[in-house]
Amino acid sequence: MKHIVVCPVHLYGHARPLAILAARIVKLRRMTVTFIVATKLLDGIKAEAARDFAADEADAAARLRFLPIEQGVDPMNTAEYLQNFLATWNSLLEGVSATTQSLDGTLHCLDFRSTPPTALILDLFAVEPFNALRKSKDAAYKIYTWVPISTDSLLTLFRKDLVPEAEAAAALHGTSFDDEAHKLMWAPTGRLLESPCMPDMYDHEIGPQGLDVPPWGLQETDGVITFDAAGYHPEATAAVRDWFSETSRRVYFAGPLVAMRRAEEQDRDGVLAFLDTQLESRGERCVVYISFGSLFWPSDPAKFHAVLSVLIERNIPFVLARPSPFAAMLDDTKATLAAYDKAFVADWVPQQAVLNHEATGWCLTHGGHNSVLECILAGVPMILWPIVVDQPVNALYLTTILNTAYELLEVRHGSGLAPIPRSGQTPLGTIDAVQAEARAVLARAYGADGAQKRARLGALRQAIRGSWEEGGSAVGDVEEFLDGLV
Repeated sequence: MKHIVVCPVHLYGHARPLAILAARIVKLRRMTVTFIVATKLLDGIKAEAARDFAADEADAAARLRFLPIEQGVDPMNTAEYLQNFLATWNSLLEGVSATTQSLDGTLHCLDFRSTPPTALILDLFAVEPFNALRKSKDAAYKIYTWVPISTDSLLTLFRKDLVPEAEAAAALHGTSFDDEAHKLMWAPTGRLLESPCMPDMYDHEIGPQGLDVPPWGLQETDGVITFDAAGYHPEATAAVRDWFSETSRRVYFAGPLVAMRRAEEQDRDGVLAFLDTQLESRGERCVVYISFGSLFWPSDPAKFHAVLSVLIERNIPFVLARPSPFAAMLDDTKATLAAYDKAFVADWVPQQAVLNHEATGWCLTHGGHNSVLECILAGVPMILWPIVVDQPVNALYLTTILNTAYELLEVRHGSGLAPIPRSGQTPLGTIDAVQAEARAVLARAYGADGAQKRARLGALRQAIRGSWEEGGSAVGDVEEFLDGLV
């Protein structure tokens, strides 16, 4: 029986869609998937995968198994987690067994001597483990790269492999690879970022909140599996396929990866009851859902307070989710939220249930690609507040090319306050400017312009919602990937 091992980094947004893909693989083929996962994510990832199995698919579910490993305390630093992964992997290759668990808690013995890996799917973040395994790996298994960012950003940011340049700079200057990679990827120098199917951007626009993240790299991988949907941006899909075909490699589009069943709506926090109340009193699409994902948060809490104050000024009800460990708010913000009876605030809410509720009209989001695809599938247009990496690229595509969303520009921070060449605008970044822009955007969103954006988003929804239906693009790509494993 073929055996695939998958390993995302210790970030929920990377692991959640890969859990859905792993579930679909064991349903499509009689094979085993071992999912190496950060201990802190184990319960949530198992619950997400379980949502994709029907009651009569217990046999397939039993072939999806989880191997938890420890991670560091810093959510922005992948080093400790990836070191633990590499140690675990090498130990397995040396014949040391490990204990895995199925969705129902059944324990299994994982022994590479009896069930060797057919393929390893490794996160794009895992640069150094990839390099180590590529140099030493047994030719019996292939290494594929899991790409949990949009295809547009892959073309914009990773078309040029910067890892050799970072390694050479580190050797020359006696510095670390991470330091040099950070400089190349995230230090704004006025560099033009070109893409075959997107307007040009400048490097300061990739981190408009003045934030950087761990360095990434796309190595000499055997192929790419992405959570993006082929129909999200067909021109980008074709361009990235052409790029990898130059070296006879494939890109497989597995998205959108959203569980078949919604989470049990026990409404433990009361958010659905809040939405029901708003729907009854104010009608459909009256609520703004605010979320910056499981990791990110605006850099300037004063600007966040300014935007919330405009929502309150307009008497707009909203749901605010703040799962990020960096979710800092001013004392004034906390007091304002406590006094406003049309706000629901929680550390976590069932996002898909919130987006699919009739009361939800708009989503104020960082524009991470998980959230973007979930909004599209729910038919909820977006007001974008991008932080870093694929989020600014998504904002550019959704606002400029598709005209299905708005982007807040005055909330930019730090190096992100530089000029925007394509529009000629230089954000002021003042609180007055933030509030003026928020008023203008909300007025348009709840008017004729917003209705037109919602209608255009509906066309995009139609383009991607059938990806996992019989004959759909994602089914075809994943089956082709599985058929190619030997």
